Amino acid sequence: MDATPSTSVWRRWLAAALLLAAPLPGWSQQQAEADTLESIVAEIDAYNIPLGPLTAYVVRAIGVNKSKSCWDLPEAKKILDAIRASKGGKK
Repeated sequence: MDATPSTSVWRRWLAAALLLAAPLPGWSQQQAEADTLESIVAEIDAYNIPLGPLTAYVVRAIGVNKSKSCWDLPEAKKILDAIRASKGGKK
């Protein structure tokens, strides 16, 4: 079966599209970490802690006051552990 120019062009376009659609290395790990961070922040939010006491938990856990949007995964885990230790909950 001979490949006509149109078939050849179509195959090259399809191959390029498949390469572009492939996830970048490390992307799934970054997405998983972001999802985990979001779930930890949601669990912290579920405690309905007012801003003042939440600030105290944050400073006690990580040593500095940071906004939720600035937390990274290890910091969020430490903060959640501090809240669980005080309020109770599974570790």
